[in-house]
Amino acid sequence: MASISVQISERLLQSLRCRATKQRKSLEKEVVELIATGLQNADAGSDELDEVLQSLELMTGDDLWNAARSRLQRSLSSELEKLHQKGQRDGMTKAERERARLLTEQFERCLVIRARAIELLHARSHDVSRLLPS
Repeated sequence: MASISVQISERLLQSLRCRATKQRKSLEKEVVELIATGLQNADAGSDELDEVLQSLELMTGDDLWNAARSRLQRSLSSELEKLHQKGQRDGMTKAERERARLLTEQFERCLVIRARAIELLHARSHDVSRLLPS
């Protein structure tokens, strides 16, 4: 095993310690797992998402409006919220962490697609103000 040294804020360190304690892991193990998960998420599905984002450019205005209004299914959003709350309160099992990771990935994918659809609508001179946070 190799080791590295990095400087992080005190706040981030406290957050990592809290996560490690809740998961009943060493700080080092928690950091390694977070990095591995982050790398895995960054690599997984990026080509497929790129294809979806490129296909948005060929969509009609109506189809782009539908994409811009799309949301993660309410049941999935609720499940993700419950998992996050459980993780904060009690910690999660490995299966629950994996489920939360997958749901987070779906949520982030939805956000990226929505953002690109809004960007394309705006570029086509549509008024997208009602889609933006107030």
